[in-house]
Amino acid sequence: MGNDNNSSSEHFPVVGWLVVTKGKGLGHDFRLIQGENRIGRGEDMEVCLDFGLDSDDTVSRDAHAIVVYDSNAHEFFVERGNSRNLPMLNGSTIRRDQNLSSGDIIRLGDTELQFVAFCGENFNW
Repeated sequence: MGNDNNSSSEHFPVVGWLVVTKGKGLGHDFRLIQGENRIGRGEDMEVCLDFGLDSDDTVSRDAHAIVVYDSNAHEFFVERGNSRNLPMLNGSTIRRDQNLSSGDIIRLGDTELQFVAFCGENFNW
C-alpha cells in the first residue's frame, strides 16, 4: 500500500504531494516525483489508492489520471488516464492536459485529492 517511490531503494526527490481530502483513505498523503505519477488502485501505480477492504472501487486499478511535473518548464499538469470514468479537476471533467496549481482538487470516482506543489518557478531540483 502507498506509492512505490516512497519504498523504492532508488531515491527520487519530492516535487509535490497529493492528499486524500474526501472519500476512502481520508488523510493519506502521497509524494509526487519528476515526470509521470500514475494514480489508481493498482500496486504498480506511483500513487496507489488501494486501502484494502476500505478502497474506493470507483477508482480504476490502472491509471485513472496522471499528474506530471515538467522540471524544464517548472510546471505541473494533470491528464486523463485509461479509465472510462472521467477524472475531474476543480469540478470540471478532464478532457485534455490541464495545468495544475497548489490547492487544486482532483476527483477520481468518490475520492478527492488536494494537490500541493513543492517545486515550481521559485524552486526546482
